[in-house]
Amino acid sequence: MAIGYKSQRHTSRRSDFLDSLEVLPSSPSAIHSAQQEVDLLNRLLGRGLSLKARFTRKPFIYDENKVSIELIFSNTATDSNTTFSNISIVDKKLPAGMSLDEFSKIGVLGAGQKQNAYIGIDFCDSLQPAVFSISCTLNDTDTKLHSITISCSVGDLMRPCTCSEQYFLSLQGRLSGMNENECRVEVAPEVAESESEILRRVYSCATWD
Repeated sequence: MAIGYKSQRHTSRRSDFLDSLEVLPSSPSAIHSAQQEVDLLNRLLGRGLSLKARFTRKPFIYDENKVSIELIFSNTATDSNTTFSNISIVDKKLPAGMSLDEFSKIGVLGAGQKQNAYIGIDFCDSLQPAVFSISCTLNDTDTKLHSITISCSVGDLMRPCTCSEQYFLSLQGRLSGMNENECRVEVAPEVAESESEILRRVYSCATWD
């Protein structure tokens, strides 16, 4: 498998992980999904509405160049009569070249309810954040905008792909120099016996899994 980068920025933040390649339990399924949720709006600032995001690491259905992001809206109000309605994205402030596909407006979110929505963002090979506002109406009377900022990690800008060795080498040749890093690592004997485990660990380190 060859890994195609949509960003060429690199980091040494997890170099210690790669240097040791110590023995850890194998969990291949974690390579292809991201379970970590990021808080975008806490319930206090949202007056009972909270918002979390999760990078799905799957192709966005409408545009393969966009990063697919799951948004999780939650009405955490203790009053059973509290509702949020007409939840939508407005006031997008995106850097040049960046684009965002919005989700369909959420009609009503009752107390204790959750609603998932998906957006796609083309970060344009950049680590600059996408900034926009979430508009929602509390109890059909009070509409407010909440500013949201989403930043994408290097790992979530990567897209795995299968290609021939010849094609991979041609790409590698064009991305040499400043975009290429090489190092030697000491591999634990238990890990060295399994090529698939080494590949899994390198992939996990590269994608911050």
